[in-house]
Amino acid sequence: MAMAFSKWARICEPISRLCKAIGRIYKDAPTLCLIATSTIALVVLLVALFSSCVARLMGARGALTVDLILFWLFARLVARVLMFPGSLKLFQRSTEANYRIEIARHYMLCVRQLWHFLRHAGRVAEVTLRGVTLEGLEKSCTAISTLASSLRTQQQHEARLSKEQTQARTWNAGCRRSRCG
Repeated sequence: MAMAFSKWARICEPISRLCKAIGRIYKDAPTLCLIATSTIALVVLLVALFSSCVARLMGARGALTVDLILFWLFARLVARVLMFPGSLKLFQRSTEANYRIEIARHYMLCVRQLWHFLRHAGRVAEVTLRGVTLEGLEKSCTAISTLASSLRTQQQHEARLSKEQTQARTWNAGCRRSRCG
């Protein structure tokens, strides 16, 4: 009798921990918990209805085969989205936009450093700027030439530029005027 109770306690312990965790989540965010529970119940209901319809058409083995194939495809989709979020069309545009903005921000720093140097060099030739090095200027010049060619390519293809890219193009034009003028 004691041994049967021990086995029963081992089985019920994880279930009771799960119930306590759900209870804590419910106390913290009851709306979220109800929405998640409703969504899960709806998905389970739809899967059960689909399986019962397939079972009537193809039999129990056919329904099990279809369910396993669909589960395998869903698991592959989830794994792919977790490993490569940009592979899903929904996230692809967002990932590309974030990448474009970060690249423009990176170039903005280089362009700004070179622009400040050129403005300062045009006024005073003997005084050096703090934080401006020859390596930094060389990187800035390389970044500007890469940025300028990229922006020209985008203009040729009539791509719509983001706010950061437009600002970088303005900085680039300011650098050209400082060098030429």
